[in-house]
Amino acid sequence: QELTASASPKKLENLRADTPSTVEQDKSALLAKLPSVSFLAPRGKFDVEVRRASIRLIGKQGETACSVPVSSVSRLMKLPVPSGSQKVKTIICAALLSEAVPVGKSSTKFLALQSKETDKVLAELVAPQHLLPERFDGSDLQDIPCVLLLKFLQSLCNLAVDQQDPNLFCSIANDAAVKCNIKSIHDGFLFPLRAGLFFIQKFQWIDKSDIQSAEFDCITNRTVNLVFKLSNGEKCEFSMIAKDEQPRIQEYIKAAKFGAREQAKDVQDDKVSKSKQEIAEKPPGTEAEQIRDEDEDDDDDEDDDNFECSASSDEESDGYDAVEAMEDAEATGDDSETQSEDEDEDEDEEDEEKEGGEAVNPCQGVEVAEKRERQDETEEEEEEEKPPVPKRGKMA
Repeated sequence: QELTASASPKKLENLRADTPSTVEQDKSALLAKLPSVSFLAPRGKFDVEVRRASIRLIGKQGETACSVPVSSVSRLMKLPVPSGSQKVKTIICAALLSEAVPVGKSSTKFLALQSKETDKVLAELVAPQHLLPERFDGSDLQDIPCVLLLKFLQSLCNLAVDQQDPNLFCSIANDAAVKCNIKSIHDGFLFPLRAGLFFIQKFQWIDKSDIQSAEFDCITNRTVNLVFKLSNGEKCEFSMIAKDEQPRIQEYIKAAKFGAREQAKDVQDDKVSKSKQEIAEKPPGTEAEQIRDEDEDDDDDEDDDNFECSASSDEESDGYDAVEAMEDAEATGDDSETQSEDEDEDEDEEDEEKEGGEAVNPCQGVEVAEKRERQDETEEEEEEEKPPVPKRGKMA
């Protein structure tokens, strides 16, 4: 009641702005405080309260301007901003949120701040050591604000930090980013990273898994445009990039292999659609012939649709086979008769060779027969001229 009586209407409105969910979320243990930190998203200067479950940004009048749940942080980045002719190096640290958080009447999906290397502050450690996260090293509490906040977020979220990889991309000026425009936003910086691309001024993150293809457009003597085709069908164009950066960006695109999975999937889909198209383009008789060939054994089934056609074709084939069989039989009979005559002649010649010892011609056969007759007559005459042999009597 005392606060209500002494507070101005504007303060009362700010006090009522804390919803129950925000107040309940911010009741987690307070770990540390960072005074007067300048943010790029949400834009402004805030005192920072690092709590166990959230990062709370406090406005000038003590109101909660924004409360970011630790569980909504999905990616952390630490990148050097191209400084040009400036000698002092500037670092930007950003947290990508899985869900947008309200900031007054608007909302944001990024928690981003940048600091010069010379702007070091001392973080005020509030919680005792045993309440701090296990990965938090409380020994070094003096650093530039963006790095201090990044250390707290890394210990609370247990996430790796995306940084520049000089082997993957480095601009002509040896910077981590190239200068470009996007829509109405001019003089922004595009950071090609291993996990995707990060654009600052109007903060935008393009995840590598969402990129289907990348190509250059509107190429002039001095500048080129870089166009990314996304998986949701949208296009993202970064314009007015110095043409000298084109070869290095091409090397980055080649190394990042954007859309490799989508290309493999498209190749597989093309093969499937091509096979389906080939099947659809086959003539109607082709499939019927295949079915007929597969069902040769089932032609006699009366339930088949092609039963009559199959039967007639069988009869024609049977008649054709019978004619062929008769012609083959006649040809075989003639051949067999000729073969049997040849075999009889061969047998007679073999018998003659056995009787005469060797084959003889007909003239020689007549002389041999006459010689045999004369030999027989001589033998009969000799037997007749021989004296008779006396018969022996029995011994007394």
